[in-house]
Amino acid sequence: MDHIECLALHMCKMLRNLKISCNHFMMMYNLKYLKFYKHMDNIKSKLQFVPGYHLPSSPDLELRLLHWDAYPSRTLPVNLNLECIVEINLRYSNLQSLWDGTQELVNLRKLDLKGSKNLRKLPDISKAKKLEDLLMDGCTRLERFPVYICSLSNLVELHAIQCGGLQSLHIDIKSAKTLQESNNKSCPQFILEFSNEVEPLESLANLSIEGKIKFQISQLEGDADHFSFSSERPQKTKFCDYKRLEIKRNNYKEDYKPFGCLSFSGFPLLTQLNLVNLKITNIPRTISELKSLEQLNLSGNDFKKLPKTMENLSKLKHLLLRNCRKLEALPLLTKVETLILSDCINLQSLLKLSTLEDRLTRFDLIELELDNCNNVQSLSDQLSHFTNLKELNLSRHNFSRVPKSIKELTSLRTLTLNNCKKLESLEELPLSLKCLHAHGCYLLENVSLSSDHSLENVDLHHCFHLNLDDHILTRFPSNYSHGEKVICS
Repeated sequence: MDHIECLALHMCKMLRNLKISCNHFMMMYNLKYLKFYKHMDNIKSKLQFVPGYHLPSSPDLELRLLHWDAYPSRTLPVNLNLECIVEINLRYSNLQSLWDGTQELVNLRKLDLKGSKNLRKLPDISKAKKLEDLLMDGCTRLERFPVYICSLSNLVELHAIQCGGLQSLHIDIKSAKTLQESNNKSCPQFILEFSNEVEPLESLANLSIEGKIKFQISQLEGDADHFSFSSERPQKTKFCDYKRLEIKRNNYKEDYKPFGCLSFSGFPLLTQLNLVNLKITNIPRTISELKSLEQLNLSGNDFKKLPKTMENLSKLKHLLLRNCRKLEALPLLTKVETLILSDCINLQSLLKLSTLEDRLTRFDLIELELDNCNNVQSLSDQLSHFTNLKELNLSRHNFSRVPKSIKELTSLRTLTLNNCKKLESLEELPLSLKCLHAHGCYLLENVSLSSDHSLENVDLHHCFHLNLDDHILTRFPSNYSHGEKVICS
């Protein structure tokens, strides 16, 4: 066994529990790569140590990779030789601590402790000068942020989401003074300043962090609970390198101050932008400069309209505007495929077709959610323009019959009408429809389907006044009474 250098085990495929001791490793003098991994994070590891045993700690063992998902012990062995280690991956472990004192981690590049819910403190990794990735998401009992973090000069990826002890940390996001002094304001860089003894941290290539965050930079001003971004570049980046940017508050509250979003000029490469629950009152026209933008989430904000310049975002495919309660109208977004407008209670218009050319415009929309959007004017007429729709959600609407144009949506596969309290009848549904969700429609009395209709799944739970035709009862003997939720492909 002394010739073995690599030992790997896919624990998801284990049929029963297995207990091991360090004796199993004693003869593996040349072991360099140890990987015990699993894909399903919610499954408890079936691999355990025999009581009184742990990972072998021979000083002659020169591990390069230590990857052990759901590591069962509370700590690593005291004498474990980590001088040659390049990657430590102990996701979802039972660890409370890793080691005491300072290790000579001269080759360590990645430390992944995600989901280690019992971990209370990080070890001293101040000498890990080559460290690039530090991942701590889900370490819910982690008490302190490492004070030496700024000394890790090669750090490019830092994740610290859902770390309970860190969420009260005060963090200021400021423009880097060195760049201000060089007048390079077209593509600024930022620093993270912490309220405690932690030294400021320069911008990274990938960051996810939570706390009491205050933005004080030229484009963005205000408070948030979450800040994350990513870049494809392997080194430290500036705003203009970002591919994904997310700033959000955990909740939408009336007494929160609006977040200031002044310009998008500094983010030309963004493909995904999430600004959530920030009560933003105005979206700047410069959003049109995000030529690569594919996904945009502006849920939980207070603007009444979106700039017409958004019509120039030719790559934008997914737009989420949940709980934008003051939004009244939308620009003409012909390329968007997914449009989520749930709880936009003041929305009056999905599209304004002022000219004949506008009325002949082709829309790519495939999925539309209008849950609790009861103020949309001429709903039937507006829906008729979305001829490619496959999924339509009109839950919590006040109509007694569905809009007539729905029967003309010949691509529609899923229609959701949950909790439409005044809906009385469902007729002339398109033959393409596969799934119908209409639970909680208390006044619904009639569902009319032709005998050759292709409908496959029905949810009519809690429709207490319903009278169904015999052929519907035959085809769906339980769905009207049990109404299990079905996902249509």
